[in-house]
Amino acid sequence: MRARSEADDPVTWAPRGDLTLPFAAERRGELLELMASASRVEIDLQAIDEVDLSGVQILLAARASAAAQGRHLALARAPAEAFATMLERGGLLEGDDLREFWRLGEEA
Repeated sequence: MRARSEADDPVTWAPRGDLTLPFAAERRGELLELMASASRVEIDLQAIDEVDLSGVQILLAARASAAAQGRHLALARAPAEAFATMLERGGLLEGDDLREFWRLGEEA
């Protein structure tokens, strides 16, 4: 799911359902397609039911790709507490830049 907006406003990618291994290729394709057509993308994870490390990998790879291309990619808001807990348990919060990307410390 995506919503287009005005020129400099970010385009929002708001996937629904799961961001897990069985859906990884589909979700990756959706995000790459959107990133190819917009210079600013926000990701809204509020409609995600489940996430695993393959979903997190898609987001981190997209973040790196956007940075390499001089594009903006960010979360629209902090993820749910369960998501943040999974990031912590997975060792994916090392460094202030990752905490900032995941918007931790903000209300979900």
